[in-house]
Parts: sequence; C-alpha cells; structure tokens
Amino acid sequence: MRRGERAWQFHYQGWLLPCPLGARFIAAVQSAVDHIVVAPQACRVMEEDVRRFLTKVFPYAVLYTIERDYILIVAVMHCHREPGYWHHRIQPA
Repeated sequence: MRRGERAWQFHYQGWLLPCPLGARFIAAVQSAVDHIVVAPQACRVMEEDVRRFLTKVFPYAVLYTIERDYILIVAVMHCHREPGYWHHRIQPA
C-alpha cells in the first residue's frame, strides 16, 4: 500500500472503499495525482495559476497550483456541477 492510499483510506473510512465504484473513484483520483506529480506543467493553466487534470472514467477534475516547493491540490471538482465553487480557495496574487 502506498502512502497516498493510506491517507485516502483514513479519510473515507467505511464510506467509499467498501463500494467497488467508490474504490474505482479513489483509484482514478490517485492516478490523476500521480500524473500531476510526474509532470505538473503538462496541464494548461485554467484560471490565474490553477491547472486542471481530468480523471479517467469519472467526470471529475483535479485542480492544482504549482508552488515553489510543492503542488497544492485546490479541489477535486465535478465537471458538471457548480464549476466555480472552488474560487474562494485561492488567494489573489
């Protein structure tokens, strides 16, 4: 078990993981994060300095910024519901 998976299990204990669809969703988000870590600049900038990586299978996107020493995940956003709900999470530059 990888370190990131343990964090997901703790956060979603008993809620998503027993469900096969929930486990697939977690795997899709983890795969997106893995791709972001390998090539953070591969995705284009959406707004300000926020980038978007689309998950496979599910209509979700991982929104992130590239900071000096780390990658900040701003949101895991459903692509068809309230698309701008995350704007309050970033500070104006």
